[in-house]
Amino acid sequence: MRLGFLVSDLTELKEYETTVMLAYEAVGRGHDVWLMGIDELAAAGWRDLRGLAIGTAAGSYPSRIAYHAALMDAVAGRDWIDLAQLDVLVLRSDAYEYEGTAPSLQMAAIRFGQLAASLGVVVLSHPDGLVKALDKTYVERLPDSIRPRGLVTRSPRAIKEFLDELGTAIVIKPVEGACGRNTFVVAPDDRRNLNQIIAAATSDGYVVAQEYLREVLGGTTRLFFLDGEALQVDGHFAALTQRPSDGDFRSNTTNEGTVGPAVVDDRTLRVAAEIGPLLAADGLFLVGIDIAGGKVIDVGATTPGGMRGAERFTGVRFVPTVLAAIERSHARRVSSRR
Repeated sequence: MRLGFLVSDLTELKEYETTVMLAYEAVGRGHDVWLMGIDELAAAGWRDLRGLAIGTAAGSYPSRIAYHAALMDAVAGRDWIDLAQLDVLVLRSDAYEYEGTAPSLQMAAIRFGQLAASLGVVVLSHPDGLVKALDKTYVERLPDSIRPRGLVTRSPRAIKEFLDELGTAIVIKPVEGACGRNTFVVAPDDRRNLNQIIAAATSDGYVVAQEYLREVLGGTTRLFFLDGEALQVDGHFAALTQRPSDGDFRSNTTNEGTVGPAVVDDRTLRVAAEIGPLLAADGLFLVGIDIAGGKVIDVGATTPGGMRGAERFTGVRFVPTVLAAIERSHARRVSSRR
């Protein structure tokens, strides 16, 4: 299988990232792999699609660390590949992942994914589904029973009225963004800096004002889904808990949050049962859902990270199951062509 990965920035790839774990597993299973960056694509006539890529042939490497080192050594010598010659293209780019990466590139990457799909390449996740799940508004599509009350707006007046209506604390965060940047919590009885908070959060566009769930202080469960099903192997779910540092409510590791083992309880499984069919219907392949208090607070569909932690805390390898699903997608396409 000729497998491609579209990533945010080749030079920023880390050995422990889920994308590298998947690529390393793929070459070990006998597949040829190419990795390319979100800002190094080209198209002529919408049929000649190219990516400036690092190629790694099928074979064994002593370790994932050695594989990553080989990738980094090959960055300077990358060359153009024809995307239409790939069997599968996995979209793993997120323009909000690294500071300085232009957000407008994210939609361009999805468009290239749509073009590749039109030329017969299996694209995961399906680019049409990623359009829906591109930002934090996807949570607002979910059933009321599994999401916090929320509002998408850029209007300071609407945010203040929403805060009055709820009578409880709210979180204000940019619709487009990641890693907890420009994310604030506001209590209904403490509005001293509300105007400044709204100005900062809306500086780049629309925001989501969302009911604040105090359960996040005890930890947020990151649960992985594969093809609309909660990912599990040998009875162990691919999940971890993200906990905020003292004095913060954001659990992102970029904000000094910590990670640990997760307890996937009945309430979490009820959420999984409700959201799974929606993810499958949208063609979202590998997704990380953040859950607190029985509610979905975020859906990571572009580059869900944390697989290494899930494997470490459970002692189970989930990446081979993900690769097997990619292989099945390719096999289905080959069978349909026959």
